[in-house]
Amino acid sequence: MTSATVYSDNTLYAVGLVQIMKDRGWHTRVRRLADACAPKLRSVIKSDLLVIVLDRNTRMSEKLGPVLDLHPNTPAVYVVEDEGVLADVQPHPAHLGAVIDPSHDADRIGTILELVLEGISVIPKALSASRPMPDQMTDQRIKTVASLTRREKEVLAVLSEGQTNKEIARTLAISSNTVEAHVSAIIRKMNVRNRTEAAMYGATLVSAPLGMAQDPARVTS
Repeated sequence: MTSATVYSDNTLYAVGLVQIMKDRGWHTRVRRLADACAPKLRSVIKSDLLVIVLDRNTRMSEKLGPVLDLHPNTPAVYVVEDEGVLADVQPHPAHLGAVIDPSHDADRIGTILELVLEGISVIPKALSASRPMPDQMTDQRIKTVASLTRREKEVLAVLSEGQTNKEIARTLAISSNTVEAHVSAIIRKMNVRNRTEAAMYGATLVSAPLGMAQDPARVTS
């Protein structure tokens, strides 16, 4: 069973997030950010997903370190009410799985959480300034990317880095013909005009699946 830990000093947001995860059959625990440094909590907590709620009254820089120490190598999703806290997210890219606006509907939030569990990052422009990207990733395209096969997501992740079909084939240890077939399927499913447009949209949503570079042959095409 998937397990998730929610850190929040905002009870309303915490209750909503827990309900979204319970609807998916996940085991969820809730802790207050203020308790992250308590001695009784200073042992590693095993979770598949870490969700941290940051509202206008919470500064991440004061509490993020202790929370991440309790969840080493766990993808973290930040629910950000105030974009001003994004500056505090940036020093922790290794843990960054997604940044979510709490005004999103439950279905979209749930879809993003599922993508993060699959090793896909969902990040806003403010944290991806080095990549060319369109003005907006629509809800429909987020759902479309979520519906891609695991291999198609991996191809899209590498495609979004600007790699050619031959380079993608080497990265994923598959044939160029297989890559071409996956790219064609991605373009069709995402309803975009070409691979460049698919890569631009993918850059707003996708990063390489965790561990893929270290073990590119672990998923068969």
